[in-house]
Amino acid sequence: SFFRRFLSFSLLTVPLDGIRESMAAPLSTHTAAEVKPPRLNLGRFRELLIRQEETIIFALIERAQFPRNAPAYIPDAPEIMTLPPESRLGTGSLVSVAERRAQSGFLPGTSFLDFMLQRTEHLHALVRRYTSPDEHAFFPGLLPLPFLPMINYPHVLYPNSVNLNDVIYTRYLTDILPVITVDGVDATMFGSATTCDIACLQALSKRIHYGKFVAEAKFQAETERYTALIRDNDVDGIMAALTDAAVEERVLRRVQAKAGTYGKDITDTTLEQAALPNSPVSNENPCKVDPVLIREIYRTIVIPLTKDVEVEYLLQRLNHSTVAVAGESVQPAAEAHFGEAMRPNIVSKATPYEVLLAVSSNEVCYGVVPFAHSRMGTVTEVRDLLLSTSLKVCDEIYFEHSEPPQSLPVAGPGSVLKASGPSCWRYIVLAKKAATRTGKDRTMVHIDVPDEVGMLRDALQTFDTHGVNLSSIETCFSTRLSPSHPSSTSSSASSPFIQSFLVELDGHSEDRNVQAALQGLGAHSSGTVVLGSFPNRRQCPPLLQRK
Repeated sequence: SFFRRFLSFSLLTVPLDGIRESMAAPLSTHTAAEVKPPRLNLGRFRELLIRQEETIIFALIERAQFPRNAPAYIPDAPEIMTLPPESRLGTGSLVSVAERRAQSGFLPGTSFLDFMLQRTEHLHALVRRYTSPDEHAFFPGLLPLPFLPMINYPHVLYPNSVNLNDVIYTRYLTDILPVITVDGVDATMFGSATTCDIACLQALSKRIHYGKFVAEAKFQAETERYTALIRDNDVDGIMAALTDAAVEERVLRRVQAKAGTYGKDITDTTLEQAALPNSPVSNENPCKVDPVLIREIYRTIVIPLTKDVEVEYLLQRLNHSTVAVAGESVQPAAEAHFGEAMRPNIVSKATPYEVLLAVSSNEVCYGVVPFAHSRMGTVTEVRDLLLSTSLKVCDEIYFEHSEPPQSLPVAGPGSVLKASGPSCWRYIVLAKKAATRTGKDRTMVHIDVPDEVGMLRDALQTFDTHGVNLSSIETCFSTRLSPSHPSSTSSSASSPFIQSFLVELDGHSEDRNVQAALQGLGAHSSGTVVLGSFPNRRQCPPLLQRK
């Protein structure tokens, strides 16, 4: 049963025939620098998206039959690799657990799902699955070259580096899996359950990344409109132009109806009732997955992430400045994060201050500045700039320079920060909006606390009360007067100053416990500013850092 399911789901894919049928021109043989996508039929792509709804619904229903099996998603879970100290192979030789893991390709710091997904992609890559423009691997850096002859696929899209599989992966584990499965562990079903997980992840990835084709079709239909929005780096305007509320509502109603139809067992009673003329619809058999849950998965995850793909693709659609970096030494980190396809869209600025100005003025969408060094700590000038801007931290980059940068610019005329020897830098990515929730996020907050006995303790206690873990706290010197100081409009106080702190916590500002903690800070702080929420890149093992 397990192996039949593995074979059927591992070959689950939507053929490229739909893409070919969506074009009004023959296959192109242009190079990447000469790509001019053929005309696309938006209506045909919508038909493909409708077909993919069944794939996603059936995959979720299939996964719902198994318990959650949480150990399968925990790195190095002992429940998965509980073997005798030595296991005898068929050849009669002895092999340790560590050797057995290494021989199977089970890398340290990864979960059973990671292992299954990576090995499945390895197999599929050998038969050229990921050479297709509508396929996106979760572990693109670990794919082998295919042994089958390459196919001359049509150049439907402009070269781009958009891949949201890291977000899809975490949202599936944190937001989808808990609502479609029953809590519990069945060690005999680890393989079957994770095989279904792979089917769900691949189906969701295909559907969400089809947003690239939809975006290209819309760009071709209204080229002047989208060109103006893209060159102005108007993210909100692009999102508004892409959004069709009526179409989205039809999608939600349709997937709910499909889930209610496909998710019921057909019994003898059901067949007898169906044979009767004008027979009412029977509600005897409950659905295997609540149709409302399927609707909510589409409303809160599938549709928003599809639109994020569309926006990111369009921002890379033209050769214009999209990312500003604080000096040429930062560019390698930006290219590693955004992808080499973004190289023509990256512009270098002299200082982080100029980067902030470029983002604020819509000259670019994103800015990358150095924030901390593995040995020298936080770049205080950049931190102070961050506290003085309305821009948000939307991502972080950990980058180890094989050769140390000669200098990294910081705020102030002629000021540079120099590092000698091999170094690891933490960069922050700035934008006008925080990143969407992924399920494994961090939030950066600036807190003002009156310089009085017990006030910092009480403020920090708020996080503990609501179950929010603080991963970092740093003092920021402030010379501002306390609102309760005699020099201000309020009554007396014990200290003339406010203590300012830069705090980083686990979770997204949209998480309920984080929102409750931030609201509770009001009673113990003079002011709280959320500087941004972003994916926790440090928490991910190297294998899962897909960008």
